[in-house]
Amino acid sequence: MSGLGFRVSTKGDTGLAPLRKRVLDSRGILNVGGRAGRNALQKHLRAKNTSSPNKLGGQRTNFYAKAADAVNFRFISNDEVVLSINAVGIALRYYGTAGLPGGRLTPVSAKYLTIPATAEAHGKRAGEFGDLEVGYAYDPQLGRERLALVRREATVLVYKRRKVDGVFKKVALPGGKQGGEAVFWLVRSVKMEGDETVLPTEFDLIEAVVSAVEEFLGLLDERAA
Repeated sequence: MSGLGFRVSTKGDTGLAPLRKRVLDSRGILNVGGRAGRNALQKHLRAKNTSSPNKLGGQRTNFYAKAADAVNFRFISNDEVVLSINAVGIALRYYGTAGLPGGRLTPVSAKYLTIPATAEAHGKRAGEFGDLEVGYAYDPQLGRERLALVRREATVLVYKRRKVDGVFKKVALPGGKQGGEAVFWLVRSVKMEGDETVLPTEFDLIEAVVSAVEEFLGLLDERAA
């Protein structure tokens, strides 16, 4: 699921249909309506970005702000324009996995999906880490160990000054082990619930479009007078 699209039309039973009768060229109406719809979507997505912090507390990816930058509109006829959000993952967040086979998200070219287990992993791919290996780690939310990509265990070296042959030198000494903590959980599939608040309501979107067009037509009437 990649992007989302919506139609704004002057035909049929729409909020713009009555306004269409007041002008000869509907493209002028749709140009204003398309911009208004785009602005309404962008405003909503940026507000969504502000109100959706990263649950793990890591560096934010600002997904919804980037989706707002990907909103646009284009004419498909003299009577219709399409508003689109060309952001990969936006449809998945809105609809969830209900429309996918089995109602779950599964990997395409890999055996497992990777789910961030730490704030450091948020917004990153496993390949960006050079010290991970498959293992098991304790998940406090599940109360048990589960399959994960964990930090490779290594010996920590502690450098101390020691007297060697009557001369003080910096000597590396073993300081214990580190690693083994989960960075990504590994799962075969995952179920996601849809989130209707990703988009403004249809009423709010139509209201923004119609209000902008009415204002535009009012300016035309003033100029004609």
